[in-house]
Amino acid sequence: EDAEPFGGESANFAKENLSGMNVFLRGGLNNRDQYGRLLRYVWLEVPEERRAWVENPELKEKEVREKLFNAKLIEKGFAKTLSIRPNVQYDDIFKKIEEEAKLNQRGIWGDLKVIKGNIKTKIYYTPNDDRYDKLAEDSIEYFKTEDEAITNGYKKNSNWQD
Repeated sequence: EDAEPFGGESANFAKENLSGMNVFLRGGLNNRDQYGRLLRYVWLEVPEERRAWVENPELKEKEVREKLFNAKLIEKGFAKTLSIRPNVQYDDIFKKIEEEAKLNQRGIWGDLKVIKGNIKTKIYYTPNDDRYDKLAEDSIEYFKTEDEAITNGYKKNSNWQD
């Protein structure tokens, strides 16, 4: 079972689109996140010089959509936008692409209902819950249904409202 919803699909998409390709990795202002993971933007083609983007902001969005693999994962619904400051140079575009994926119910935004369980408190949260996106990634267990969460010993968040 995948650690993340659509993890297997995401990995297959990456293999299908990146195997045997030369890609260009660019770092942001910080090389690693708080957990020590390497942070990189994966470019399928070398983008135009950034100064061209200043003169033509539409070119920046076009290039991010066409050439940046990170954006393609978000577009397909295989990844969510994750802002790790100060590496936020594409966040506005990533968020726009994510909204499009949600509206079109692609990948994780499809009919699959993703339930997050807090491993420490054994409380589960639905996407409608205010705390749903605030849970620490390292303390989440995912479930496909509320029944599955309950079967695994989790209780519904008592602050949840319809």
